[in-house]
Amino acid sequence: MITGQKLLLVEDDPTLRQALNRFLGVYNEVRVAPSLKALREILAEAARWDPDVVLLDKGLPDGNGAALIPEVRGRFLESAIVIVTGDEDFNAVGKCLAMGADDYLVKSESFVEDLLIRIPVVLKNREAMRIARSAPKSPALKIPLQVTDLTVDSLEQFMRAAEKEYLQAALALLNGDLQETAKTLGLARSTLLKKVADHEIG
Repeated sequence: MITGQKLLLVEDDPTLRQALNRFLGVYNEVRVAPSLKALREILAEAARWDPDVVLLDKGLPDGNGAALIPEVRGRFLESAIVIVTGDEDFNAVGKCLAMGADDYLVKSESFVEDLLIRIPVVLKNREAMRIARSAPKSPALKIPLQVTDLTVDSLEQFMRAAEKEYLQAALALLNGDLQETAKTLGLARSTLLKKVADHEIG
């Protein structure tokens, strides 16, 4: 169950809009926009209201919702954007993702169940990206350009720095979950803990 989130639902179908608003609104704060015009009004509001997730219908009565992805992304930098559509034009998926959407969901018989699975996933991915952006930057990896400067020590230092950056990126991507990170990297948890301690990551 999705709880404690701020959701912006941009959907023109009144039946689906009301059903999702009732369903998601039990444990979350939901705002609705039935058209691009209503969405633009929310985007233009002086008072800041940043949703955690924007569910953006691709086919709206006054235009293509996907065309507003850059504007939505520009206004809600940290929000996850999920494009929702009634058609199965999968050629549009790549375009929507390239424009800044986080996911693309086709309305189907399992639509609500799919939403319950996909929303937590996009939220976790956005959080991992936020952590990765805010993490202190490691010094740029440098390896000697001259063969004469290439020593066992310099190569070991390069490999150590590279492994540290690799581990930091994996931990950020998996939200610091050591068990999941160890599993993804194919390591024993004790091995990962030792590597994290050796590199003073934490």
